[in-house]
Amino acid sequence: MIKDLVLSLSSFIIILLSLSTLHGQEINGHVRDSLGEPVSFASVVATSCLDEQLLAFASTNDNGEYKLTVKSDCDSITLTARCLGFSTVAMRLAMRDLPADRDYVLVSTVLEEVMVRAKTPPVIARKDTTEYNVASFSDSTEVSVEDLLKKLPGVRVAENGLITYNGKTVERVMIDGDDLFSQNYTLATRNIRADLISKVQVIDRFQENPLMKGIQESERMVMNLKIKPDRKRVLSGNLELGSGYGDEWKRRARTNLFSLSRKEKIYLIGNANNSGDNVLSEVEWTAGGGFQGFGKQQTLQANPLQVRSTLPNQPLDNAGLPPIYTQNNRSGLLYLGVVLPSSPTFKTKISGWAGGVGLQQESGNTTQYLLGINQLEIAEDLRVKKQSDSYNMQIESEYFPTNKKHALRGFVKAGSKGIVHDLDLLRSQTSSEDFQVFSKSSQRSFDVFGSFEYTFKQRESTAFQIVSKTAWHRGQYELRPQYDFYAVFFAVDSSFNQLEQIAQQQQGESIFMGRWLALANSIQWQIEAGLDWNWAQLESDVTLKNSLKASWKPGADYQNNAFLQVPRYFANISATRNFGPLMVRARLGTSYRPIQFKTFELPSLTPRLWAVEPRLDLRYTLSEHAILSSYYRLQQELPDLIDMHPNYIFSEYQLTSRGLPNLAFILGHQAGMHYRYNHRLRQFSWNIGGNVAQNKNQFGTKFHINPFLTVQDKFRPVSQESYGVNGGADRYLHNIRSRFEIGFAANFIQETAKLNSENSSNLSQKLYSINLGYGTAFDTWVNVVLSSRTAQIVGRNSSGGSAARSTNWFSTAQISVRPNKVFDLKVYVHQVSNRTGSNPFNLAYASDCVAYLRIKKWRSTVEFSVINIFESRQYEQVFADAFSQTITRVTAVQPFFLLSWEMSF
Repeated sequence: MIKDLVLSLSSFIIILLSLSTLHGQEINGHVRDSLGEPVSFASVVATSCLDEQLLAFASTNDNGEYKLTVKSDCDSITLTARCLGFSTVAMRLAMRDLPADRDYVLVSTVLEEVMVRAKTPPVIARKDTTEYNVASFSDSTEVSVEDLLKKLPGVRVAENGLITYNGKTVERVMIDGDDLFSQNYTLATRNIRADLISKVQVIDRFQENPLMKGIQESERMVMNLKIKPDRKRVLSGNLELGSGYGDEWKRRARTNLFSLSRKEKIYLIGNANNSGDNVLSEVEWTAGGGFQGFGKQQTLQANPLQVRSTLPNQPLDNAGLPPIYTQNNRSGLLYLGVVLPSSPTFKTKISGWAGGVGLQQESGNTTQYLLGINQLEIAEDLRVKKQSDSYNMQIESEYFPTNKKHALRGFVKAGSKGIVHDLDLLRSQTSSEDFQVFSKSSQRSFDVFGSFEYTFKQRESTAFQIVSKTAWHRGQYELRPQYDFYAVFFAVDSSFNQLEQIAQQQQGESIFMGRWLALANSIQWQIEAGLDWNWAQLESDVTLKNSLKASWKPGADYQNNAFLQVPRYFANISATRNFGPLMVRARLGTSYRPIQFKTFELPSLTPRLWAVEPRLDLRYTLSEHAILSSYYRLQQELPDLIDMHPNYIFSEYQLTSRGLPNLAFILGHQAGMHYRYNHRLRQFSWNIGGNVAQNKNQFGTKFHINPFLTVQDKFRPVSQESYGVNGGADRYLHNIRSRFEIGFAANFIQETAKLNSENSSNLSQKLYSINLGYGTAFDTWVNVVLSSRTAQIVGRNSSGGSAARSTNWFSTAQISVRPNKVFDLKVYVHQVSNRTGSNPFNLAYASDCVAYLRIKKWRSTVEFSVINIFESRQYEQVFADAFSQTITRVTAVQPFFLLSWEMSF
């Protein structure tokens, strides 16, 4: 053993002596990540190329720099860089090339994620999913999820709650992967508390049917809210109670209850208040439009039936400010959602809600009509009351067997909605005496919708689907205005000044179709064919009454009994091919419509119409972050039943008359081009796009104005052309923890129409707008969020002389002060400014403020808020189009305070 030890020691000494005779060579450089940021504590190792013997070792400093010295008698060596969480990168160097400078770029390997920052990354990008860490963007003063979303870079929330991400619309908002709200996702974003959410995921190219992945390309975008792990208990949520005083006692009560600890999930949301929060504000933007929306992927929950109300109500206007300043508002909501996974392959989602909203508002407007060389001015003062209720129940089931070859999905929805609308209007008009109108209208609608989808996937590249959808709508409308000039219009005794109109509207649509999808020879094919059966019926009758309850009927000319039936046999084919970075998709849709339209006084009209609707889409991927896309579409649509009925529908004090319809297609050409750049890791994105459209035989409006009635006749302009450009950019600078936003739009419309005359007039309208935004909105002691928007509308017609012009400015400032985790103060300031014409002194300002003082301790929050601090009495907003200019005035609600207590558990 001693001999072996001596031999080993001698060999080791010989190796050291041989190495000492070699001349050491220096190697230095930098190690960075994929964002160019230095990687500290990374190891750089030099090994022999033959036996991988360790030659030298070094670690990077805080700047990512390393330096090592290598001695070897080999012709080359291997240099390897490693760091935890990153992939290993190696390179081979020839000894003759030493000394040398060598830099490394390491890519993250954590679940295929690339992180923005090594420490608690605020954003993680994973394939088509962008995930926001809420703690990095929240300052703990947000109340609802909507408040939180407004602070995320790239996310915009419109006044109606519609969410967009980098200019693309978000279709659904899910909770832990379950969609329980469908298109009414404002029920979630405006009522769920922000402190329940840990992460927000934005998923692009979302595919709700997993069997279609790799076969059918999706362009949908959804959002997923992930609940905090510590709130996933048997019972978790929030409870808030509040009271205050202004012109009346104010009250608020709301709760979020969740049970997420078991495989069944239960969601309960309750909210009742008279403090200005409209908890039933709905998006409803995806409903309608038809199932065969070529160029837009339809979902299982997409209702094919398009319904328009027969009697439009007077809208409530907020002059650009939040409704809490301009509308006396009381509302309530009770929502329950349950997810029942019966087995690993079968799941049922049940949700339903009921609620009501009561609104009151005082407003007025002054409108100048440009009728040739003459001008007519009408001034109106309005008091509006609106009471609505809504009930909805929906069930969705899905069955995905373990063999992944079959799938069954079903969806059923039933709902009812009622509206009672009261109007008190005082009207004055040039060269006419003033008059007053009292009107009450009510409507109740019932809707039922069901859909079914069966998917059979025989091979990985081929699938067949059977889709069936049925929708039914019934609306009952009652209108009872009191208006002195009805007697003059109908040439009856002056005591008959009360009108009563009762209308019933029914519509239905059923679709049954088969769809075949395949991926063959690098071409993605989609072929579908089926039957779409659409029908609608409208019945209405008019009666005049007086104070003695005597009645008089105008006759058949003022009755409606119209029936429309449109079967549509369709077949569509599309092919998609990728040529490297270029994607080409060609679509061709054909349909045959044997239409039947009849009324009680006219013979049936039975045109038979063929339609061909081609579409071409091009998409060029310039880089990982940049995409250029363009499209062209020929669209042929039929007018809606409400545009086609032949007689009279009274609305408030106005009379709407439509003549016999021309049952022909509304022909339209559409084209556009868009460029999008989205670097999710650096949180920098911008987009710019343009659209052009030309429509023929499109419905327009012909205005006749006399001292008593405003008569609106439907007409078809010769043509309408529109084009526009829009864009925006969003930038998040993590080193200063700030985000910047900018957006702009310019739209132009030109059409040939008839205004109060049989002679055609050229109408034009231009709209320019720009949006700016800045925000810090992070967990620091003071945060600022600023946004502003300006819009200018210019309208002109060839017979109306000078152009009508209006310019509007809107700005919002949010300041949060949070010196510690117990106390915070938040102030919102909103301002609107309006100018008519080009006179710089014709400028109106209005602003208001709400302040919140919060004290948090022991999972409880005490909040004191003051609403409408400035108490501006009136807000003004100006609108202009090709033939009129309107100044709208809205009266502010009284200031009030609210003291509330909230507990989280």
